[in-house]
Amino acid sequence: MKKPAKKNKISELLSSRYQRIRNMQSEIPFPVILAVLIIAALLEAAVIGMAIYIGVLPIMYLILVIVIFLAIDVGLYSLIANRKMKKKRFYTGMILTVLLMILLLPMGYFLYSTGDALQKISSMRDQFEEYDVIALKDSSYESLDDIKGKTVYALGSQSKMNVEAREKLITAADVEYSDATDIMALGNRLVDDQGNLHDDLILVSQSYYD
Repeated sequence: MKKPAKKNKISELLSSRYQRIRNMQSEIPFPVILAVLIIAALLEAAVIGMAIYIGVLPIMYLILVIVIFLAIDVGLYSLIANRKMKKKRFYTGMILTVLLMILLLPMGYFLYSTGDALQKISSMRDQFEEYDVIALKDSSYESLDDIKGKTVYALGSQSKMNVEAREKLITAADVEYSDATDIMALGNRLVDDQGNLHDDLILVSQSYYD
């Protein structure tokens, strides 16, 4: 007679736990829980993506932020998804997830505003950028007519002002271009690393020597 009583106790315990889980699910449907977790993960990804895009954090700090986000996600998921937990812990996990979302929204907006402001500053800088055709003082070039049909070395940047400067020089002197890999390589077309002088032409923004 004792064994059936023990079985009944176990059955009642399992039944009460199952009912508690059912009650939790009925109060907050599973699709809602899943949607909250997905939105939180997307907001985290957006914040990290914006930070990478505008370069606001050094790589080490960026990795640290990613690790922190992952640790938070694991903690929240363990609170929400573990069916063996108490109801209080479940709602604690949901509340913390919502608070995280509320915190991520202004962070994302701040990063977006910062990136937008930096783009505007860069655009304004491009609008006033001036370019010069440079040759050595003792070169064979003294006027615009002397460079007609010649090869001019320039950076291959696709910035608006660089492209416009190249097109204007083509119109004025029908020059051809040879792209330099960077500003140092461009400077070497006039004076190389050994100090040798070259009778070449370069097109360069004044921002590199102002």
